[in-house]
Amino acid sequence: MPLALRNLFATILVHCNSMDVRKMWDTYYEDMSEDFRRIHDNSPATQLQCTLKSIKYFLESMSKRIQNFDIPTANQDLDNNSLSECREIIEERSTKIPAEDFDAQSKLNAAQEQAFKTILQRVDSGIVGLFFVDGPGGTGKTFLYRALLVNVRSRSMIALATTTSGVAVAILPGGRTAHSKFDIPLQTTDTTITNMSKQSGSAKLIRKAKLIIWDEAPMAKRQTIETVDRSFRDIMDNDEPFGGKVMVFGGDFRQVLPVVPKSTRAETINASLVKS
Repeated sequence: MPLALRNLFATILVHCNSMDVRKMWDTYYEDMSEDFRRIHDNSPATQLQCTLKSIKYFLESMSKRIQNFDIPTANQDLDNNSLSECREIIEERSTKIPAEDFDAQSKLNAAQEQAFKTILQRVDSGIVGLFFVDGPGGTGKTFLYRALLVNVRSRSMIALATTTSGVAVAILPGGRTAHSKFDIPLQTTDTTITNMSKQSGSAKLIRKAKLIIWDEAPMAKRQTIETVDRSFRDIMDNDEPFGGKVMVFGGDFRQVLPVVPKSTRAETINASLVKS
């Protein structure tokens, strides 16, 4: 992936004492800038500056300056909104859409199509929406998620795919665990909020997101989901549920509920999303 190649390029610059940095740049620039060419296909200058800014970020994380290496100079004065975007937004926009997902919308069954249209109506209108997709394993919840993701992302909008379980992440394009994506504390209570500050790149990503999917939500304690709700309200300066975002939860309450050590049945139910 281009992002990984830029990270590798910066690592080589810092640690490998390359003899011909400019030749390495010329050789691999096309590969390192592939995602930005897709976003800014009519502006080679913007593609170059976005690539340089990404490499500059990796170099600075290793306490090095991009000016110390023989590669093109980053233009600090270029007035372009895309260059001011944070790393989190750039990474999310760089998510590749699997080719097979483009046909997903035309293959939905009646129940999936009803959910698909209802959720997209909220996305397109900008009205808050809070949904739960309920169904046993194998009934096509993930197929619906992928159809939603490709529809929103193919229109140059941001859709976030998260899950409670790290195993479930692998089947959602661009998926991350909710704890990783939203910087949720490991211990949550009825008053905690996430570790995202309102000025952070993650908060900027939340503000731009048009759709947020959270799969396997029944596995998360209700306090964890409520922590995200409080944090989103703060980030968005909006007291509607989740700051006015369109949220799609999914899962099966017949499978794995939250794990509450040494708890009674009543305590386990009280920690579940149904009690929120």
